[in-house]
Amino acid sequence: MDGFFLDYCGGLFDHSFMKRLIPLLLVATGCASVPKASDFDVKAAEYLGQYKNACIQEGGSTWKHSLCVPMIIVDPNSLKAVSTEPDPEGHFEKFSGVYRGTYSGAPLYANTSIKWGGRNWSTVVWPLPEDQSTRMGLLFHEAFHSIQDDLGFPMNNALNTHLDQEEARVLLRLEWNALIRALEDPTHRVDHLRVALGVRDLRFSKYPDAQKNEESLEMNEGVAEYTGIKLRGSTFEETLAVLRDKVKKVPKVFSLTRSSAYYSGPLYGLLLDTRDPKWKLTAPKQRSFGKIAAQMFSVKPRAVSVVVLENYGRAEIVTFEHKRAQETKAKIAKYLGQINQPGNLELVLDHPEGVFNPYGILSIDAITIIYETYDIRDQWGSLTVKDGALFKFTENRSTITVSPPTSLSDATAQGNGWELKLAPGWKLIKGKSSFTAERQ
Repeated sequence: MDGFFLDYCGGLFDHSFMKRLIPLLLVATGCASVPKASDFDVKAAEYLGQYKNACIQEGGSTWKHSLCVPMIIVDPNSLKAVSTEPDPEGHFEKFSGVYRGTYSGAPLYANTSIKWGGRNWSTVVWPLPEDQSTRMGLLFHEAFHSIQDDLGFPMNNALNTHLDQEEARVLLRLEWNALIRALEDPTHRVDHLRVALGVRDLRFSKYPDAQKNEESLEMNEGVAEYTGIKLRGSTFEETLAVLRDKVKKVPKVFSLTRSSAYYSGPLYGLLLDTRDPKWKLTAPKQRSFGKIAAQMFSVKPRAVSVVVLENYGRAEIVTFEHKRAQETKAKIAKYLGQINQPGNLELVLDHPEGVFNPYGILSIDAITIIYETYDIRDQWGSLTVKDGALFKFTENRSTITVSPPTSLSDATAQGNGWELKLAPGWKLIKGKSSFTAERQ
């Protein structure tokens, strides 16, 4: 929010309708100068002011719990930050109804929820979307993550590796198309829902653990995205247009392994709202959009046939997904070719913390995944990957592997599209086939 401030050792005047920020330095015993506000300070304060007003107006009506959580916007390059509340160390200064300073919390900068000073904070990385509705959706999505444990929706990182498979993607997209039709067509809503649930059940029957993993992610990211979409500040028709456009753009989304819930959550959530918003009271126990929808609308899934599914765009989807499957195989082969080389770098994961693009995942099988980009930290240091990293997850040992190093020093290493910074006391060791990091 733009403003005009006078700091005079005892008061702060905020004329928030001024068009420009005009700092005035008063020299007096015991008075500190007022730092010049940057564009980041002003804009971030404006955005958080809008969020605070919106969450006060929402009044806890969505989840019977306030969404006015501690929120902080962080510039990952400068670590400048603007927050709704004072930072735990008390170093931030009051600014335009919020607070500003230098962020000193956990060194991972992503749109997420973190523990800072013993409290849950929602963090959002700068820059934010310029469109206000999109931005408010993001802020309320992250706000939900700060309260989800209180509501009975524990955090989880379920991976739906089957959703990189051709047929699974076809069935998932058909389910979403049927849900869009259900939202668009109140007269035949139940009929469209039966088809959506039938396709959903068919997919679950074809892939082991599909139901468990999909529903786990939907009860985490799905309900968060529903919350953001619902509270973005647009009419139902405008929101439906956003969802319709989002589903139409799925062909541009290369991976649905970690991103499917961003679609299923708001589609089912808004559809259930048309029946009874109280569905949210039973969701923590049932933990299944499919079961809740079947119960709320008193329907059973419909056995789906090719003829029925043609009404939901099956032919076009099948053609596209077959082509995408071939492209995916080629992409995986390319990454494996550059990673599975003698002398590559393999790091054991102990307590990893990472930031990645949920749309840039390539699943090879249930325990082997390629992330196209990844920023990860563990006890050995930090690794930034911009061109493919191979993850293997087992009960006894999980690893991340990248292509062979092209340059090495005592504290760093670099390769094709990646850079490693070792933690103090760690060193790279060359083994029989790979480099690895060991504590000295």
